Amino acid sequence: MGRMNSAEFQFECNSVIEALTATFGPNDKMSLLGTVYTRDQLVAVFRKALDLDLEADRLERVWHISLKQAGDAARELRPIRNALKQQLQAQWGKTSPRLVPFSFLGKEPKQPSPPVAAVAVVARRATREARHTMGPKQKKRIKG
Repeated sequence: MGRMNSAEFQFECNSVIEALTATFGPNDKMSLLGTVYTRDQLVAVFRKALDLDLEADRLERVWHISLKQAGDAARELRPIRNALKQQLQAQWGKTSPRLVPFSFLGKEPKQPSPPVAAVAVVARRATREARHTMGPKQKKRIKG
């Protein structure tokens, strides 16, 4: 039957079924691909393929409807979820371990890009020098 869309396939199957029924008697036999078929057996083969294609079309429509409903439900849920998250964070704090069962954990801090990190290192050193402060490693080196 080659490559054809579902509507073309269904039209062709229906046409073949109608033509077989109108042209041949129920017990007329045909040898196709090394197998002998009666008219009714051939009709059954085409009917099965047609029924399966129709069911696939129906399931595809149901899937599209379900997908749209799931998207609508997610869009409806989003503001409610965000309000709940904000309420719980206000009540318990943004880093509270009580938020873990709700999957309302804070976002991981982003790693700065290399150019931004390099600028930050220079700025951090300049600030330490200007304030005369030391980090933990520098403090350990002081004896006395």
